[in-house]
Amino acid sequence: MFATLLGGLPRPPVEEAATAAELVAAAVGAQAEAGLEPLVDGGLWGSDDLGTVVERWRATSALTDRAVKAVLEGPWSATPNRGERDLAVAADATNEVLKDLAAAGCPLAEVHEPAAVSLGEDASARERFVKTHQRLLDG
Repeated sequence: MFATLLGGLPRPPVEEAATAAELVAAAVGAQAEAGLEPLVDGGLWGSDDLGTVVERWRATSALTDRAVKAVLEGPWSATPNRGERDLAVAADATNEVLKDLAAAGCPLAEVHEPAAVSLGEDASARERFVKTHQRLLDG
C-alpha cells in the first residue's frame, strides 16, 4: 500500500528568505521522513503553469531516491469557458505534457480536477467531462 498527498502543502518551517527549491527540498524530506511514497512537490515551486510540469517533476525527483508523482491541473479545471473547442485544446495540451512526463521517466501523474464538483446532475456537462478525459488520455 502507498500513501500520498493531494493538493498544496503548508510552507515548511524554513527561513523566510528560503528559495522555492529549498521549500520543496524541505517538503520532500518531511514526506520521506513520514514514510510517504510517492512524494510530491506540494505546489511549492510557485507555478502551476502546464509548461513547467516536467521541469518541476525533474527537479523534485532529483531530491530523493523515492518515487515522485507529478501533479497537474486537468483540462476541466483549467478551462473557465468549458466549450467543446476550449476543452479539446486544453485536453490536447495536457495530453502532450503527460507524454513528456512519461518520456522523462515519471512513474505517476495525478490530474487534479477540483472543478469537477461543478458537474452535479448536468448530463451534458458530464458527457463533455468524459469526452475531454478520453481525449486527455488518448495514446
